[in-house]
Amino acid sequence: MVSADKIKGFIVGAAAAVTIMSAGAAFAGPVSQSITAVYNDIRIVVNGRPITPVDTDGKKVEPFVYDGTAYLPVRAVAQALNQQVFWDGSNHSVYIGTVAITDEQALQLVSDYRRYYRIVNGGLSREGRETCTHQSVQVEGAASPLDSLCGFNSVQELKQYLQETFTPEYTDQLIADLKIRELGGKLYMMPVGGGTMLSWDKAVVLSKKEDGGRAEVEFKVPYGDGKDVPDSTRKVTFQFVEGQGWRLTERL
Repeated sequence: MVSADKIKGFIVGAAAAVTIMSAGAAFAGPVSQSITAVYNDIRIVVNGRPITPVDTDGKKVEPFVYDGTAYLPVRAVAQALNQQVFWDGSNHSVYIGTVAITDEQALQLVSDYRRYYRIVNGGLSREGRETCTHQSVQVEGAASPLDSLCGFNSVQELKQYLQETFTPEYTDQLIADLKIRELGGKLYMMPVGGGTMLSWDKAVVLSKKEDGGRAEVEFKVPYGDGKDVPDSTRKVTFQFVEGQGWRLTERL
């Protein structure tokens, strides 16, 4: 674990910037503050080894001095100390070493799994967002006609919706499995339909196992069709997505 004195003064961001973005305690919104930064070819030496800090794209990031304090790129320095770095853009948080999923985050994500069922049941028109007439089209290479998918104008828009709950990799897998295609400004998919008898919005966290940016959470989930049916116990895997936060990696 990185001690507090090793990371004191580290900040995230491009060192070339002269505007610092900060947020209030309740993340009410970003606040811009112009500063005068001094660049003086600051060297970073970790345990006797010089390092050249770079960003995630491999571009050099230069440390600077502001108001008597040296500001260093947290990712480069932490990685030089053999620590993982995770940036959670949704919560404006940097995690060094390990990142833990909270019960609230896990419960929110499994509850939001209903996004998948909204898609396989025809889209968002049933949620009151808009109405559309469902159509079926025969597409070359498809074994059966494809049904129209309401509420989205492009695959990219659908991806953005799904990636609020699922990892980018699993989102791509879902789109491929459902054979979603964009035709004439509309989306079509393989007919599936379905739902679940499990009330994920009433689930309870039983245990958690975390390893870096992955977590396995065990839930107790009640059935929604009566008191005589025992609760189900399910294990679900989550992945931390850089810049976004925790996401589901699998179908429930």
